[in-house]
Amino acid sequence: MNEQQLVSQIINEEWNQFQHTNNEGGRANCQGNKPMFQIMRASQFDTWPQPLLESYLSDLQAADASGRNLVTENTRA
Repeated sequence: MNEQQLVSQIINEEWNQFQHTNNEGGRANCQGNKPMFQIMRASQFDTWPQPLLESYLSDLQAADASGRNLVTENTRA
């Protein structure tokens, strides 16, 4: 998988987890704006080297397989 494909897959994994995240008032408006989410997340990953992208994708997939939501866990900090 090349870097662009990795970023696309990561964004899809994050988006799926983001859809199962609720703020205190319920679902946030930004959770309905996938195009903006894609732009913002792609700009974040633009500087990451391929091994880091591969590692993070693996982490997201492992978390999903075990029923964990890294987006939710990250927002609790």
